[in-house]
Amino acid sequence: MLTLPPCIAHRGTRVLAPENTMAAFRTAHQQGLSWLECDLQLTRDGEVVIFHDETLERTTNGVGKLSDWDSDKLAKLDAGGWFKDIFRSERIPTLTQLLLFAKVSHMGINFELKPAGASTDMLVMKVLEALVLNPMPPEHVLFSSFAMPALTLLRHYDANVQLGVLYDKWDKSWRETASCLRASAVICNHRLLTPRRVQAIHEAGFLSLAYTVNRLSRFDRLRSWGVDAIFIDDPRMLTR
Repeated sequence: MLTLPPCIAHRGTRVLAPENTMAAFRTAHQQGLSWLECDLQLTRDGEVVIFHDETLERTTNGVGKLSDWDSDKLAKLDAGGWFKDIFRSERIPTLTQLLLFAKVSHMGINFELKPAGASTDMLVMKVLEALVLNPMPPEHVLFSSFAMPALTLLRHYDANVQLGVLYDKWDKSWRETASCLRASAVICNHRLLTPRRVQAIHEAGFLSLAYTVNRLSRFDRLRSWGVDAIFIDDPRMLTR
């Protein structure tokens, strides 16, 4: 079973450093967080990289879809200058870079898979291959996705992998879906949760996770309902 802390760093500490960069992940560790969340995508030439958006413009100086770029070209983009000038040296990390960081920092990671069309199978296979080459303790890894084919493939290829089903809208069939996948967690937009829903998730045998919360009052309320872990952008919220 997963043992999760109350807080998970959403795309790293994205209020303190550019999201989904090594700077954001290092800052999460420095701030005392033991788990982080990040997004996995596939480049045109089959490299798994850490990136959220489908297109590059918001958080890099690149243009167009990430999936249309080869990894060597992506590696030269500035992925931090949009946030602050001091982060202009930040690049789009590869999954391998993050796994090496996790090895020395002992951080747990929630990997959200973001496949693009026909790349689903390749993305899943590449991610699992990377974890074979750079293993993490099983209790430190949770996979999630809004793409059901990705979760289905993960379960097909690995009977023991920990899965989280993501919901941005409440789905009445959540219990059947999570059970069929033998998921460990149900991960919801925090606005979807109520005490009754959290209780139902627990009674069905799943952990309840909520994203993304940036107000302490909301964090405390969700925890009082029994939510097991909450994705946050700024750990300083908890000390204010």
